[in-house]
Amino acid sequence: MAIITSHILNGTDGTHAMKIPAKLMELKSRKLLVHGETDDGGRLSLQIKSVDIYPSMSCELVFSLTKYWELKEITGGISEIALRFSVYQSERSYHLPLIINPHSYSTWISS
Repeated sequence: MAIITSHILNGTDGTHAMKIPAKLMELKSRKLLVHGETDDGGRLSLQIKSVDIYPSMSCELVFSLTKYWELKEITGGISEIALRFSVYQSERSYHLPLIINPHSYSTWISS
């Protein structure tokens, strides 16, 4: 089983970005593999079943930010962030942290 994790920080005030919905899809078929949302610490952990993983599988992790920015009383911010990456091993962890701002974001991948 592959584990996909993230930690989202709000770059405008340094807080953890909580309750942000996320969905993980396999790109080729657009199959929804799993979904969830960040916890109170801005952390997300999703598991891809081994049976759903194939060599060099491409995935898309999509975060929906609209409601988060509305709660912060910010309008016109980025509504979604989609991160595309490859899953090369089924028994591995993939960490994709984010720093979000209303009109920009920063990300990287570590394993």
